[in-house]
Amino acid sequence: VINSMKNRTEVEREAAGVKTLVDRSKEMEEELRQIREKVRHANMKKKELVEKLMMMRKETECLQLVMQEGERNHLEVLISFQKKLKKCLTEISRLSSSPHSPPPETVKELSLYSKVFSSQPSLLPPPPSSGGLLQFSNLFCLSGQLAQFCQGQHGSKLVVDRLREGTEPERDLVREELGLPGSLRLILETSNVHYREVVLALLETDKRARVEVLEQVMKERRHITRLKGEEEFVKRIFNMVRKRI
Repeated sequence: VINSMKNRTEVEREAAGVKTLVDRSKEMEEELRQIREKVRHANMKKKELVEKLMMMRKETECLQLVMQEGERNHLEVLISFQKKLKKCLTEISRLSSSPHSPPPETVKELSLYSKVFSSQPSLLPPPPSSGGLLQFSNLFCLSGQLAQFCQGQHGSKLVVDRLREGTEPERDLVREELGLPGSLRLILETSNVHYREVVLALLETDKRARVEVLEQVMKERRHITRLKGEEEFVKRIFNMVRKRI
């Protein structure tokens, strides 16, 4: 009986020890689970911080590109003004050195169109070519309809060709009629490939549009990159700006 009681006491002690170990093991498992959860949250937070840092770096890089592009434009304007000033001073010096020279002939004032193009525009559309399509010598013939032309395959090609081969007033006309840079987001929301190529061609050939659209992209980048396929559009703009710096 005594031995039985002893054995029973030892078994109870062992059972109590096992229970204690089991409880301790559960506590440690719970602590381990909590630690893993904290590590998971820390990793998520780290990932968010890394993404924010990358975004800030990209934004900083874009701002630097905008500043460099602006400085380059200002430098070109300054050089142009200096050349014009030098030319004017030379002309003034030449005129002052010859007081008996006859007064310069007055130049007949011309319209903006005649200053850009050699001939005045016709009120009638040009005759159709052999292919049956109207041939336009400049984009002023399409004034008021450029937005519609930019959305079609053939019309957009015509506009792109004139942007690359035409004059600066034509590019100004396209920028104004498309409402850039304010309308950039609306243009991209249409998901029209032809529309987008016209915008890229304008940025490729017009410095002012390039700077203004890049600034607009920086303002609305989150909304633009959410649009399907527009991340590539943003990359093309950045690459275009980098090549011209």
